Amino acid sequence: MSLLSNIGIVSSIILSAYLSSCAGSNTTIPESELSRNTGIIIDTFSDHPPEIKGCSCLFSNNKNDFESEKYIYADDYQGHAFISINGEMKRFTLSNSHKVSDKHFIRTWT
Repeated sequence: MSLLSNIGIVSSIILSAYLSSCAGSNTTIPESELSRNTGIIIDTFSDHPPEIKGCSCLFSNNKNDFESEKYIYADDYQGHAFISINGEMKRFTLSNSHKVSDKHFIRTWT
C-alpha cells in the first residue's frame, strides 16, 4: 500500500471520529486500530500549530489526553487541519465539504 493510500485510510478513521464527536458522542479509537495495517502512527502533540490563531477544533485519543492537552488533530475552522504522522506535523487543506444533515458534514482534506 502506498503512503497516500495509508493516509486516506487514517483520514477516513479520523473523519469518522470527527463526525461522531460533533454529534456529541464520546468516541475513542484505540491507537492500535489506527496503525495496525497502515504503518502510520498518529502522534500526539501539545503545541498548537503556529498557523492556528484564535478558535480551534481539537481532538484527543481520550478524555485524559484532552485534559493533559495531548492532541491528535487540530483545525482552525478556516480550512486548515493538522495531524502529526510518524513524528512529522502534516498540514491539510479543506478541498470539499458536503452537509449531510444539520449536524453532520462529509469533508475532504488534501
